[in-house]
Amino acid sequence: SYDRTHDLSLTLASRLPYGINMSFTSMYQTGAPYTPVELAAPGSNIIQESEYKNSSRMPDYRVTNLSLSKYIQLDSYKISLGLSIYNLFDERNAIDIYPMTGSATDPGDYYIDEYVGLPSEGPNKTYSDSYYDTPWYQSSAREINAFIRFDFN
Repeated sequence: SYDRTHDLSLTLASRLPYGINMSFTSMYQTGAPYTPVELAAPGSNIIQESEYKNSSRMPDYRVTNLSLSKYIQLDSYKISLGLSIYNLFDERNAIDIYPMTGSATDPGDYYIDEYVGLPSEGPNKTYSDSYYDTPWYQSSAREINAFIRFDFN
């Protein structure tokens, strides 16, 4: 009951024109299970876990990576030039979530309005918009790395 139930990976590798090597890898996983929390009763300030353990799932996880490289032979050594793009489509996947909403970015009205106890709207807003900003709850943004490698005989 703690496992992701589906995991699919696909890798394609090919030689493109001009001797460029390409590798394309994509991965899909269904969301991990979690136990949601809820208010004990309407209007209550008491939060309780659902009686159904792992009855909800986090959002699915998808990532695609692309790698391009070119080898150049010069006398007794070889030079490799390349480019690797991680998270090609810049998908921000949930790594952790707020159990009340099931979202990595929204803690829910209870936490914003009630729990913090500060006005959350209008001119009397007294806390920073980043109070519940949790970028570590999501996967990394797109990353592009270029490289040069020298191989000597």
